[in-house]
Amino acid sequence: MVQDIRRRRGMHLTRTGTFCVEFLAGKVLLGGRAALGAHPLVSLAAGAMPCGTLNAVDKPRRSRKAWIMATAPDPSTVPCSPLDEVCGLAYFPRLTGKIRLHAAGRLWEELHSNLGRGLDAWCVDFLHVSYEDLRARVLEGGSDGEIFEWCTTNGRALNDSDLLVWRHFTAKFGWNDKAADILTKRKAENGLSDRDDIQTMAHYIDIDEGRKV
Repeated sequence: MVQDIRRRRGMHLTRTGTFCVEFLAGKVLLGGRAALGAHPLVSLAAGAMPCGTLNAVDKPRRSRKAWIMATAPDPSTVPCSPLDEVCGLAYFPRLTGKIRLHAAGRLWEELHSNLGRGLDAWCVDFLHVSYEDLRARVLEGGSDGEIFEWCTTNGRALNDSDLLVWRHFTAKFGWNDKAADILTKRKAENGLSDRDDIQTMAHYIDIDEGRKV
């Protein structure tokens, strides 16, 4: 809905939400907040308008921290960090946590499409068990430590070198590898393109799910 129409010095300013359309000298310019505040005639017109008319436009944007907190999911619907470990195996408690939350109907919807895929699939492959068998074992009950022991019995035992290799893989995933383009895309979709400090998927996930800012 058009919220306000003002005519100043031969210019029509039409506001729809946070965007405006300027009809000036026979030209149509489409812009957002920057265009509205930058044009001298718009500034002049705004100064003549009643107090509060442009509050929605002039209001400062929320800080990055406030934005992340506002868009983060309910903590009870997301599993732990990808970097958390059980018995030295990184990511494993996130894998089992996703299974439990999904079975309970509480898993954040954004995570549904990757169940059993990506790092989920690579983790079970690393353990030499199937995702379906692991899911069934998780839903039988028991601690993550007990389920890990089940994996080593029904799949393969992991030595310290195995755990070290997997730990580094999960920590660096997304940094200069085949997932780098996916990470770049996800950052762009969430307004984080300027965050050069986010170099790995684990870091991005922790931010996306509200554990970090």
